[in-house]
Amino acid sequence: SFQALQAGPRGGALIPALVPPAGYTFQFLNKGGHMGSQYSWELYAVRDKAKAGERGWKFNQEILNMTGTTRSHNFGHKTLEIRNSAGEEVFTIRMQQSMLNPWGTWSWRIFAPGSTSDENILFTVNRDEHDIDSLYERWRIYRGRKRDGVMLYYCKGLLAGYDMKFYKSDKWDDTNVCATIAPHDLPDASYLPDNFKLEVEPGEDAALVLAVSTIVDMTLLGAGEKRNDLI
Repeated sequence: SFQALQAGPRGGALIPALVPPAGYTFQFLNKGGHMGSQYSWELYAVRDKAKAGERGWKFNQEILNMTGTTRSHNFGHKTLEIRNSAGEEVFTIRMQQSMLNPWGTWSWRIFAPGSTSDENILFTVNRDEHDIDSLYERWRIYRGRKRDGVMLYYCKGLLAGYDMKFYKSDKWDDTNVCATIAPHDLPDASYLPDNFKLEVEPGEDAALVLAVSTIVDMTLLGAGEKRNDLI
């Protein structure tokens, strides 16, 4: 069931119920709200990989939502508490360093509910630095902290284009894509919500991919506000 989703135990998928079973992909919509401080995630469709070209079973069901504060978004850690359909906190997304630090890096943490202390870190999401000639956005997703040395995904896409692919490592090729992010009816006006469509392959951590898509959006929205490593 996709009602009242809960985080899984440490060391596993972020939300086990959202891991697509063998032979099926899950499609999601990530709907942005007010300038990076509101999002909702919807299960859009389930697709049978054996039936290529078919659209799959439509759900259009909101499964999780999140709201941050204007203060946190503009001056703090861009904290978002992710809640299920019952209003229960499932996990928290938080930037490691405050927006008031102009020299910080784009490093984010995903915490188990209840605390944002270091011992409660489930995943770390880091944006790679890149040279000025680079056309690509690159991210690395780790279980726990980076220093634990367990990289789960490498994410790569066009700068500010929201066309991104997830791989198991940075030795990537397009035969081993784990998930994709693409624009979905992206509005022309920047003050309107940004909508992204995600497709997640069987066995992959869909909730973690959704969290990364939200983090990427908040980072790109903040490009003009802080951090000297963005073009």
